[in-house]
Amino acid sequence: MDQIFSPITEIFKDLGSNLLKLATYVAIVGIIICGFGATTGSEKSKEKFKTGFIVVVAAFVVILLARTIIFAVKGYF
Repeated sequence: MDQIFSPITEIFKDLGSNLLKLATYVAIVGIIICGFGATTGSEKSKEKFKTGFIVVVAAFVVILLARTIIFAVKGYF
């Protein structure tokens, strides 16, 4: 029975790994854009870019910890 589901398990592991790489690249681009916007924009836009920077970093931390969070919640049930 494990042999049947082994390829599916591997696909999901690879998919998770690739999504993590994609999220890393998106976060890096978001941080660069927010940093550039915060340094060159007007006062009103600087505040928006600073908020965007915080959101990007917080989302990236949650993405990095997602696997740990899932296993922690899974352990309670």
